[in-house]
Amino acid sequence: MDDIERLIREANAAPVRRTSSLSPRAEADLAAILSASPPIPAHRDLRWRRRLIWGSAVAAAIAVILTVTMPFATPPAVASPPLLTFIPVSGSPSTVLGRLGEVARSSILTPTSSVIASETWSADLTEVAGTTTTFVQPREVTRTYHPDGSASIVTLAGSVRWGTVPNETAAPQPGTVLERLDFTAAESPRLFLTPPPSSSGEDLRAYLGGIFGFTEATTTGEYFGAVENLRNEWELDGAQTAALTEMLASLPDVSILGEVMDRLGRPAIAVATSTRAHGTFEDVLLFDKESGALLASEEIYLGGDPDISLASPSVFNYVAWKAQP
Repeated sequence: MDDIERLIREANAAPVRRTSSLSPRAEADLAAILSASPPIPAHRDLRWRRRLIWGSAVAAAIAVILTVTMPFATPPAVASPPLLTFIPVSGSPSTVLGRLGEVARSSILTPTSSVIASETWSADLTEVAGTTTTFVQPREVTRTYHPDGSASIVTLAGSVRWGTVPNETAAPQPGTVLERLDFTAAESPRLFLTPPPSSSGEDLRAYLGGIFGFTEATTTGEYFGAVENLRNEWELDGAQTAALTEMLASLPDVSILGEVMDRLGRPAIAVATSTRAHGTFEDVLLFDKESGALLASEEIYLGGDPDISLASPSVFNYVAWKAQP
């Protein structure tokens, strides 16, 4: 067993399927492993819950380790949030994204905190074969980044949002601390050490590409995943958000799904692409209809992956960021 395999097994001792969620602990350990190496071209069909874009050599090694779980004899029935319902809007992707960028640039989007809070949920593909999950309970994740480089990640049980809890022991009480991680500056899991540029979409694309080693072969879905990673670490101001919408408008295979209410009940415009993993996933970014702020990110499983025993289409993951006071 080489050092990389040993570290990964220590971070996640129970092997799971390659598309399953990673805990913040595993995210942090994997980020630390990757930070020791320079960016190399990304594996185009592999992304993890942190949406880490891994170099192909590392991804291949980790894929071997994490796919040792045998296929389900009888797939579990996994509860998931309802699919969002969209109202079509007029205009091409470039037009709609351009309007969002103009709104964001003129809005008062000023980061007020180094605290990033979100409601998150991911499909659990490690359920025991033949079992049924009847409810959806998101998690409340708070990431705090301190000026000295230290950081903390606190994960609490959220309220059950959909479905029915069969008994009082099936779900932790809302507010229960599920995990607390504290990092020194040397241990910090932060990927983006400098603020994202606000000058242009081209500069933001180069910024993301430099961190993840993106190439011309990188899919638009991977850029959407990189944006989720970025928003988990930085609250974007108006100019940065305008640069983001400009970058998205420059990418191929982007569509506008329409107006929608996000998971926290906020009116939004949804932007999507179905380019990752040979079209088995749709990646969605939701922007505030009034301010242009980036509100949420979702992944929808569209079907076609034999390793994923979920109905299709179904929600695979969502992150809804909360404004800080």
